[in-house]
Amino acid sequence: IAGDLAHLGIRRVGEFAVDESFFDGERNGPGFDQEAGDKSYLAPTGAVSLNWNTVAVYVSPGDRRGQRARAEAEPASDFLEVESRATTSGGSGRRRLVVSSIPHGERQRILVDGRIPAGSRVQAVWRKIDEPGLYLGHTLRRLLQLRGVQVTGRVRLAEVPQGARLVHVAESEALGEIVRRLNKTSNNFVAEQLLKTLGAEVKGTPGSWAKGIAAVEEFLAEAGVPRGAYVMKNGAGLNDTNRFSARQLVTL
Repeated sequence: IAGDLAHLGIRRVGEFAVDESFFDGERNGPGFDQEAGDKSYLAPTGAVSLNWNTVAVYVSPGDRRGQRARAEAEPASDFLEVESRATTSGGSGRRRLVVSSIPHGERQRILVDGRIPAGSRVQAVWRKIDEPGLYLGHTLRRLLQLRGVQVTGRVRLAEVPQGARLVHVAESEALGEIVRRLNKTSNNFVAEQLLKTLGAEVKGTPGSWAKGIAAVEEFLAEAGVPRGAYVMKNGAGLNDTNRFSARQLVTL
């Protein structure tokens, strides 16, 4: 997106208004509350999202024993504050790293603790972020600056102003390919994004879990799986929130 905008001739951007109104404000669906933590498979939903609402943290040893380990985030973003407290141990030592992702005001703090042996390979760890819209906004802002675009304003969550001019549209892959990859990688985030999008398209904006489930119930009834014969609360099936019988799956 940053490259396309730069090629359109955009040289200056003021304030970033990130509009999340296509979805409601609920980040975590039913069933996700049964687990706490910052694991990537617990990533929140958001109408404006980036990188499955996760960040990759790459940790590598220092040049010699006792030095602070290096930690870098991908994608690099002003939304992220990365701090490494991990140290470099002797080459025969065992690796022990704890990477935490913590909400920090309008930013996300990435904290790395533990130790990593000298000479060892880079260790990659994925963690969720908590404010999807700000994550995308700050990251796009930085990427535009790297393209030579001057950005003077701040990033904030707000609805797009009336009369705004459309300059770029990003198209997704076909739904069939998205679903194939979702199932292949068991991607909870994509499942919940699709469910909320179904709700917005069929029942009207903002998309929500309740609207998405209602749209699915209508389809399942047409397929021969009646309402009330199963339990469905989220799109991913995380934990024990969704319950279907083997016969219902075969019917579908």
